[in-house]
Order: sequence, then C-alpha cells, then structure tokens
Amino acid sequence: MTDHYPGIKTFDLSVLDACIELLQGEGTKFECRGGRQTDGTLQMPWYSYPVEIHRFIAALCENDLTDYRYGPGDLKRLNCMEIASMSLEDVITYLTCIIRQDRFCEGLLAQSIDSGVFLQLLRRMRDFVVNRECERPSRLHKKL
Repeated sequence: MTDHYPGIKTFDLSVLDACIELLQGEGTKFECRGGRQTDGTLQMPWYSYPVEIHRFIAALCENDLTDYRYGPGDLKRLNCMEIASMSLEDVITYLTCIIRQDRFCEGLLAQSIDSGVFLQLLRRMRDFVVNRECERPSRLHKKL
C-alpha cells in the first residue's frame, strides 16, 4: 500500500459531505454573473459557486490533495475511465484538472457539476476519506 496522499487521513469529512449534499439537492448549484451592470458598464461573465464548493476546494489544497504533475492528456484519459473504479490518485488528478483548468476556461467546473461528474468524484473521494487509506495508483496513471 502506497501513501502518496497522507492528507486523506486528516481530510474533514464534514466539508466533503456538505458539498455532496449540496450537489445532490435540488436547486441552483452555481450562477453566471456579470454582463451589463446598473451603471451601464459591461462586466465579463463569470460563475459564482456556493461556499460549500469553495470550502471543498480550499480543503483539497490545505491537505495537499492536488496533483502537480497532471498534463494536458490527463483529462481526456480520465474522461474514459469509470469513476467508481478510480484510484485515489486518479480522483485527485481528475479534480485537479477540473479545478485548475476552470481558471483558464471559465465554466469547466460548472459543466462538470451539471454533468454529475463532480458529484461522482466527490462520492468516490468520500470512499477513501472514510477508509482513511490510499490505494496503489491505477495502472493507467503516468509515472514521473
């Protein structure tokens, strides 16, 4: 058993559960803001997410649950995998891809929320948090 992500052992389950509960529930998960302002100026559109999603993303960073080695092909590769069978390393890479790429391509996170992919990743991550263990990297995960 490898231990690439020791932060999984201290990850606050309540942060993860709050985000899962939000995404499972009915109602708006995000909203698009910007456009014409009351003073007549135009503001570039951007997505606004609930605090639960911001807390989850912050908790990933605080627990060092990010993949600094991900590359351009990882999102394509991970899109072809079944989330329920992903290793912790695959889940962390997928979340990192979505969150980082959303900074450069506004709306990628919103798209993953709409499609249900983000919720599936959170549920899979919850399995690892509850077990407080790290699996071996998947055979498809690239090596350094």
